[in-house]
Amino acid sequence: MFALIIDPQGGASLPVIAGMAGALRGGATQAGIWHDEHGRAAVAAGVTGILPEDVFDRQPLVHDDLIFAAQARIGNRDEILDRLGLAAAQRTMLADSDVLHLAYRRWGEDCVQQLSGDYAFVAWHRDSGRVAAAVDHFGSVRLYYAQFAGKLVLATQLAALLAHPEVPRDLDFDALGFLIAPRIEPGKTSYRHVASLTGGHQLSLEGGVLRTRRWWNPDTQIRTRFRDSRDYVLHAREIFDRAVKACLRTSGGVAATVSGGLDSTLITATAALQLKESGRRLHAYTAVPEPGLPCRPLPGWESDDSSYAQALAQMHDNIDLQLVSPGGLCTLDVVPAFHARSRTPVRNSANHIWLGRIYEAAARGGARVVLIGAKGNATASQTGDGAFGVLFRKLRWGAALQLAANEAEDGGRAVWRAVVREFAGERGRALFQRLRGGEDRAGRHVLTQAFQASHAEALTEPFASGTTRARQIAFATSPAKVWLADPLPQWNMETRDPLADRHLIECLLGYPLDALTVGNRGRGLARAMGAGRVPDIIRFRRTRGEQMSEVEAIIAAHSKAYRQALETVAASAAFRGIVDIDLLKNKVDRVCEARGNRVDAITVDRALDVGLFVSTAAT
Repeated sequence: MFALIIDPQGGASLPVIAGMAGALRGGATQAGIWHDEHGRAAVAAGVTGILPEDVFDRQPLVHDDLIFAAQARIGNRDEILDRLGLAAAQRTMLADSDVLHLAYRRWGEDCVQQLSGDYAFVAWHRDSGRVAAAVDHFGSVRLYYAQFAGKLVLATQLAALLAHPEVPRDLDFDALGFLIAPRIEPGKTSYRHVASLTGGHQLSLEGGVLRTRRWWNPDTQIRTRFRDSRDYVLHAREIFDRAVKACLRTSGGVAATVSGGLDSTLITATAALQLKESGRRLHAYTAVPEPGLPCRPLPGWESDDSSYAQALAQMHDNIDLQLVSPGGLCTLDVVPAFHARSRTPVRNSANHIWLGRIYEAAARGGARVVLIGAKGNATASQTGDGAFGVLFRKLRWGAALQLAANEAEDGGRAVWRAVVREFAGERGRALFQRLRGGEDRAGRHVLTQAFQASHAEALTEPFASGTTRARQIAFATSPAKVWLADPLPQWNMETRDPLADRHLIECLLGYPLDALTVGNRGRGLARAMGAGRVPDIIRFRRTRGEQMSEVEAIIAAHSKAYRQALETVAASAAFRGIVDIDLLKNKVDRVCEARGNRVDAITVDRALDVGLFVSTAAT
C-alpha cells in the first residue's frame, strides 16, 4: 500500500506525505517515507505483512534513477524469477515488491504482460519526471488518483488520497445516483475529481499530460479443442489448482467464504486438499439468516445454505466450518464504518453485514486472507448460454436436446419452453424479462425526475446485443467493482479470488462455448471440475442460494432507526437533488410496516447508504 505526490513546481512536502502515510490502514509496520529534496515528489509505502516474504520488504524502493512502490502478490512469482535468471539464494530474500521492481527494470511498462496476481505499482523516473503506474488485470488492488493544479496524487486507499489537503472533495452526484440505480461507471468514485484506475489499465504522466490505456487485451480466439470433453475438465482444473495454490501463500491463516454454490465450494474444497498436504486447516464461514426473522427467498432460491456447507465440511476433515448470522445488525449499523474508513458508500450494502461479520470472525481466527469466488459465474461456472445453438448447428441434436432437458429440469419448466428460450437468444430473453416487469430495477425509480431525465440513456437498460461469444468475453474480462468496502483498511484483511486468475480466464476464453456444458449441463465444466472434491448434493443442485433473504424483515425490525435515517438524509439539499424523498419515504414505510418486497428493501438500503454518506461528507 502506498501514496505518491508528484509536483514539478516543488510542492510535494514532507508533512503532507506524512499525513497521507498516517491514513494508510492495514500495514504490519509504519509506512516508510521518502521525499525529494527539491519537492518534486514524495512517496509513502507500507507493508501489509500478509506474505511470508514481506519480512524483506523495505519500501519505498529508492534508487538514483527511479523511485518505486508497490502493493503486490505475484501469482507467478517463480516463473518471473526464472525468467529474470535469479539464483536460488537470492530468491528467498526478495519481497514481491522487489520482484515487481525487477520485472519493471527488465521489461519496462510491458512487465504487466508477464505478470499474474494482485498488484498495483507506481514508478517515478527522477531524471525525466515521468510517472508510470498500473493495476493487475482484474483491479484487485485499487489505485486512486487525482490531478489538480499541476499536481498528481495517487494512493491505493481512498482515505490516504483524501488526506492530501488540496485534493478537491466535490462529490460526484451523477456517480452516486448511478450507484442507487444501480449502474456502475468504470473509473468513477464518489468524488468528481478522483478516479480509480480500472483493472487491466496503465497510467502515465509525462510533460504534464496524463494518459490511461488498457494493457490487458487477451487473445479471444478459440484455440483449444479436445475431442473428449473430459480433457477440458483436466486442463481447466490443472490451471485452477495452480491459481488456488498461489492464493494460499501467506504468513498467517487462511479463511474462505462458502455458500452452497459451485464456486465457493470448489475453491474451499481445493484449498482444503492443498492445505492438508502440509497438515494445515481451513476456516470456512457460511452466512445464514438471522434466527427468528422470516425469510422470503425468490422462486428457485433457498435462504439457508448451511446444509450444503456442512456436507462439504463432512467431506473434508480439515475444514472448520462456522455459521455466521447478521447478529442483530442492520445496514445502518455498518455503513458508518465504511464511510469513515473506505470514504465511500458501497454497492449492495446489505450484503456487507454478513461479509463484515465473516471478516471479523476470520481475523479472530488468525487469518489475514479470505478466499472468495466472485468471478466464478464469468469463468469456470458459466452457464453456457448459447451452447444449445452451437450443438444444434454441429448437428449434435441429441446433445442439444439433452442440454435443453437438463435446463428445463433445473428451471422447473417444460422442455419445449427451454428449447424456445434457447432459440429466442439474449434479445428475446431480455424482451420477455421486460414484459414481466423486470426493468423495474432496485433503486432507479426513487431518483428524481430531473435526474432520470438528464441521464435517460445511461439509466435505460439496453437489450442485450452482440453474439453470445462477445458477451461471454465481455463478462469474463470485466474488472472488479471498486464500489465495495476495501477489506484491507476496513478489516485488515485481503481477499483473493482464484477464479479471477489471469491465466485461468485466458485459458477459458480459448475454449469453444460448448466446452462449458460438459455432460450436457449448464455450468457443466464447474460441475465436472468438482467431481471427487465437492459433494454431489452441491454439484447437481437445482436451486440457488441467496444471502440476506431476510433483508425486508431486518429493516422492519429496525424501523425506528430507518425512519430516523430518512429524516437525516431528507435534510440534505444535495441528496434531494438526486432522490425523490417522498418516493423514498413511501418505500421506507412499506418495508418498515412489512408491506414491502425485496426490491423495496434493496432500494431503501442503497438510497440511505448514499444519503448518509452525502450528509456526512457535506459537513
